[in-house]
Amino acid sequence: MRRVVVTQRVEYFEEREEYRDVLDQGLVKWLNTAGYISFPLPNCFDSQHLNAWLGSVRPDAVLLSGGNDIGVAINRDLTEKSLLTYARKIKL
Repeated sequence: MRRVVVTQRVEYFEEREEYRDVLDQGLVKWLNTAGYISFPLPNCFDSQHLNAWLGSVRPDAVLLSGGNDIGVAINRDLTEKSLLTYARKIKL
């Protein structure tokens, strides 16, 4: 199976005072049906750790899953920007 890195939206759970990365299970099932194994990308890496993580996963594709508006989840914005930079660098 081909490997795809999938971004996750960020949700805040007020009762626990925590942010969580979330991904629709239906999207994962759809990717599986299409011949991909998905690797949900955490929104907490700095660029150095993100590049190391991506180097170990060695994705065949990346997918921006949608969700949060730009500027609402800053960590997600930074993660997706770094992911696109990585993808462009290796011509993915």
